[in-house]
Amino acid sequence: MKKYISFLAFGFVLIMASASAEAQSIEDALRYSIPNGIITPRVAGFNVSYHGLSDDIGALMYNPAGLTIPASSEISVGFGFTRNSSETDYLNVKNLLNTNDELITNLGIIVPIDTKKNKASIGIGYFLESNFENNMKFDAFNPKSTFIADEAAYGPNRYYDNIATYLNLADRNFNTPLKDSLQQSALIQEKGGLHNLTGGLAYDISDVISVGFSIVGKWGTYKYTKNYTETDILHKYEYWDTSNFTNIDFHQLNMTEDINADITGISGSVGFQARLMESLRFGITIKLPTWYEISEKFSWIASAEFDKNIISDSAYVYDGNTSYNVTTPFVYCAGLSFNFQGLTLTGGVEYSDASQIEFSRATAEVEKYNQDIIQQLTGQVTYGFGAEYQLPVFPAFVRASFASTTSPYIDNNPNSNLTIISFGGGLFIGDKVRLDALVRMRDYTDKRINYADLAYNFTLKPVDFGLQLTYRY
Repeated sequence: MKKYISFLAFGFVLIMASASAEAQSIEDALRYSIPNGIITPRVAGFNVSYHGLSDDIGALMYNPAGLTIPASSEISVGFGFTRNSSETDYLNVKNLLNTNDELITNLGIIVPIDTKKNKASIGIGYFLESNFENNMKFDAFNPKSTFIADEAAYGPNRYYDNIATYLNLADRNFNTPLKDSLQQSALIQEKGGLHNLTGGLAYDISDVISVGFSIVGKWGTYKYTKNYTETDILHKYEYWDTSNFTNIDFHQLNMTEDINADITGISGSVGFQARLMESLRFGITIKLPTWYEISEKFSWIASAEFDKNIISDSAYVYDGNTSYNVTTPFVYCAGLSFNFQGLTLTGGVEYSDASQIEFSRATAEVEKYNQDIIQQLTGQVTYGFGAEYQLPVFPAFVRASFASTTSPYIDNNPNSNLTIISFGGGLFIGDKVRLDALVRMRDYTDKRINYADLAYNFTLKPVDFGLQLTYRY
């Protein structure tokens, strides 16, 4: 796994490229520490600049102090549709793959509390924090190297543990003639998501200042499947040399890698919000570290096909399971908004130090990644701004925003920064009901390892659509 957005993204992650390797890596931790979900369609319309507003059910995830802004109770539900678009570039050959995904983004309620003094409110909501749905493929001819040769040379040094020797693609001295000139193809599928149930309480300590806190319970699944083949399309390897093993009657290697993870976690946040002159709003939030417990099952299945439709006597099977904990760092957030004659301008920023991510209660091999985390990861900043305009003669709003997230890696590829552009609007259906719509475009480029140091670049450009219905009573 390399890095995921957050996406995300999406997200976006790598699997280790050797069958003898552990299923975990630094990027496992990054996947869970960088949300890519819509949260709500209205929130996604502002992106990180929503920190400057935090005035509806989305405040549970951004700044719980904003829960006291709604003058009455509020119920909100949201739906989303994502058009995933991924382009890979492997050995200068590009492959494009488009897929779709539908989802429920949020469901929540805010209820004011009568304290006979200052205003207070409680809220509870479900949110899809991260969507792991992603699909990619690559297909290219490699004249210089093969996974088979790499596995023979650098894989396990036990005959029955090494894919190449087990499938008779290498001899007992780990020598193989299959060193180049194979077609290499892969289909990578990622599924699952990270959900949360958040409860929050806010209290106005004065006419202009509110404080709040939230507690967040998280759960989810992550599934990764990679179907990989290496094929002798040139018919270079068409006979057996049983004496010197300089050739082998080879047609194709088929390999499937699976990872299935169950995720649970807990976190929280504290927030402060000031509302000045009825037109200026300022907020600060500290999101507490999230503690995750992750249980994984992983497997490799490989088989070889030889010419004349001969298949290896038995498939190579390697599977196992493990569990470990991941702790993510504090996230420090701030936002500002200003309203004037129907125009609202917003800005927001988030900062976290990815080098403070930590594995614990894991194998010694996995906990060694903590040293790599300190040396390879760095502080990460998300910033953005947005605007919303209330139409003068029609009960509706239009909004747009821009946001960017820097890479968490010290050795940063400038193209790997995540950029988000959103457009949306809100329409009042009567006095108490508002319908919000969203179009959000994300753009992220990075690379993943196939094997050894051979990588493929990928660009993800998902487009999110959302609808949210809010009822205040």
